[in-house]
Amino acid sequence: MKNDRLEIYERLQTFIEAWENGDMDRIDETMLEAPFTNFSIFGPVYSREILKYRLRDSCKGAVPSRFRLTNPVCRVQGDHAQQSAVLSGVFADGSREDYLFCGMFVNSWVRTEKGWKISRLDFDLMDDNTAVITFDKKKRIHKTKHWEGGLALPEWNLIADEAEVYDGCCLPSICGELQAPWIVIPEDPKDMTDEEAIRDLFYRYAFAVDLRTVSLLTDIFVDGAAMKLSTYGEFGREKGIQSLRWLKSKLGPRGLHAADFTHIRMDDKFAEAVVKCDSPGIVNGTFELCALKECGVWRLLSLTYIDFQL
Repeated sequence: MKNDRLEIYERLQTFIEAWENGDMDRIDETMLEAPFTNFSIFGPVYSREILKYRLRDSCKGAVPSRFRLTNPVCRVQGDHAQQSAVLSGVFADGSREDYLFCGMFVNSWVRTEKGWKISRLDFDLMDDNTAVITFDKKKRIHKTKHWEGGLALPEWNLIADEAEVYDGCCLPSICGELQAPWIVIPEDPKDMTDEEAIRDLFYRYAFAVDLRTVSLLTDIFVDGAAMKLSTYGEFGREKGIQSLRWLKSKLGPRGLHAADFTHIRMDDKFAEAVVKCDSPGIVNGTFELCALKECGVWRLLSLTYIDFQL
């Protein structure tokens, strides 16, 4: 029998495929008739039919070449569930360079007679390739400047950037402290395997950094954990969490950890993993993780980040 988390992931995948292929009627399978949806690219919508129109209209003649979901997380409690996932994609119009983007979904689901359906969907466009990223080695911060040479979808608004690294157009629709799956439904799934737990551990780290939800970081590292963050330095647990908070305040909302696990090796107590992250903007590199299992819970012993761009 298919578990709830898998069914919810497959329903979101159906939603993405419907958007990608322009087969909007398939969206009916995935959400209630009158859900609340808030896409930063065009704003809040309160009707499934209007949402289908807005998604179709938002492409403005550009052809979706490929959409890809990563970092899937889902927590289920009774007939309710909370989910997050990263969406990466490519658009093309045949005449200019492709438009690459990366954004975050945070969705609420309810169980119905016809299976799981989205009751609330929030999506923030958090990164794209309409800006050139540079790294100031003296000040040790990333900078961006607008690039006009590629395809840009005119109504696709990046979220506003409090750090003034990028001039965004709208406020974020997602609040990590209120909507993160680990906060809404804290209990881990009872059927989660060790490999799934390692993936979940990194997805939690990525969500916490990407959405500046620092409270999620406090429980994922063991005491005495070590972090090496590319050229930013090596830190212990507390100093590392403070440094991540500082770094993200400098980077603003740009940059998502769109994660691909290339290696996981584990025994009953220890685990090692290699994760590659690739987004149109800042987060392009490899993470090396070591984790320890204590009292049935996996936590990070060490985390090393190697930046492709430096």
